[in-house]
Amino acid sequence: MYSMGGLAEYCVVPAHALAVLPKSLPYTESAILGCAVFTAYGAMAHAAQVRPGDAIAVIGIGGVGSSCLQIARAFGASEIIAVDVQDEKLQKAKFLGATHCVNASKEDAAKTIKV
Repeated sequence: MYSMGGLAEYCVVPAHALAVLPKSLPYTESAILGCAVFTAYGAMAHAAQVRPGDAIAVIGIGGVGSSCLQIARAFGASEIIAVDVQDEKLQKAKFLGATHCVNASKEDAAKTIKV
């Protein structure tokens, strides 16, 4: 989605902004790589600067949030707290690397995390 060109039928982008997908990867399902995965990587590597042993909380376990869980785990975070309002998403969060889950519709997330 280089400079919002992803919303256009045609877009001019620099060559370094392109990647060829293997034929085995379906285009529709692969679109998440260019958005949720790289956004999460930027958040974990640059904004949060997650390092081995860190404790982090990810608020909202959608596309970007679930990618943040996986990347935080890959970066070596030791405590990864997933916060959402849907139990189904929190169950998936455990599979994706969350060590703890908080349903913010059932408990005070900030208070629970501080403990």
